[in-house]
Parts: sequence; C-alpha cells; structure tokens
Amino acid sequence: MASLELAQNLSALDKVLALFRWMYSDFILAGPAAILACVYFAPNSPPKKGLLKSLRSPTRQRAIEGIKNAAWDITHLSDFVRHVNDEPEHSGRRFIFATLDESLREIARILIGQNSDISPQDELALSLQQWWPADDAQRISVTWFEYLNQTRDADWWDQYQDRPEYVGETVAHIEHDILAWQPQ
Repeated sequence: MASLELAQNLSALDKVLALFRWMYSDFILAGPAAILACVYFAPNSPPKKGLLKSLRSPTRQRAIEGIKNAAWDITHLSDFVRHVNDEPEHSGRRFIFATLDESLREIARILIGQNSDISPQDELALSLQQWWPADDAQRISVTWFEYLNQTRDADWWDQYQDRPEYVGETVAHIEHDILAWQPQ
C-alpha cells in the first residue's frame, strides 16, 4: 500500500485494483488490509488521517515506523474480525472495537458489515460510496469479490512450497523501496 501511495503515476482506483491484483497473484487476500487501502486511497474526504504516518518524511526510517504502525492496525482489525466471525451467531456475546481512531472505526464497521439484507458485495459497494464515486465503488467491490471467489490452482501454491522466507523476502524488498524513495 505504501509503495502504491508513493507511485505518482497511478489514480486512486488504479492503486486499489493494483493492490488487489498483487494480493491475489503474489500474496494473500487480506480483507482488513484491502479495506484499509480502500479508505486510504479514496478520493472524496475519507477518514485517512494517521493510517500511513510519515510516509513522505525525509527521514525514511520514520516512514518505516509509520508503515509498521499501519501493519499493527491491520493486525488489530484482523484479530477483532476473527473473534466476531468465530463467535456462534446466537451466543449473545458481543465484541467492542474500542479506539479513538475514526479511520479504524470506519474500517471495522465495513469489515463486520451492518446490513444483512443485502449481499456482502453490494454492502461493500454501498459502504465505499461515501468516499468513492458510485461506479468506482462498484468496480472495487466486484473486483474484490471476483478475487475472493477464484480458486488458486496447485501451481500457484507450489511456487511457495520451498520458500519459507517468502514473506520476509517480500517485506525486505518493500522496505528497501520505501527507504530509497526520494521526494520529487
């Protein structure tokens, strides 16, 4: 997400779709990260303050610290969503996502869903329309659910079988790019 934000030649929509494509082809489809990106890249006044702190700082290590903070936010959201989804529907148990961070509250609402009367795909598009043009929100939602519904073949999994350090390699590569970035 940070690398895409620093890429000056992509539109907001292209950044989101490029992230989804990368998640599907080279990583994992991570809902909390995807929704965080949808809010962060949104063109119409999204609550994105603080999601990627100090990304353009001349002190590049501060950018890395900001990215690590965003990764922690995604981890926190993922854990919350897992607890909610793992709880039996009629258990009566409720979970509270307590944060003063408006952005994270909005992302949590989208991840959990608020409207069981419509499909998750339609609900995502509807949620995103508060920050995206309707056509873009629809395209984002359709693309996300197309990736979610595609099954990866064995060849895709095989390419990572002998690469137990793939995630670490990916992080190191992205970190290198972030540290090397220069304002223009």
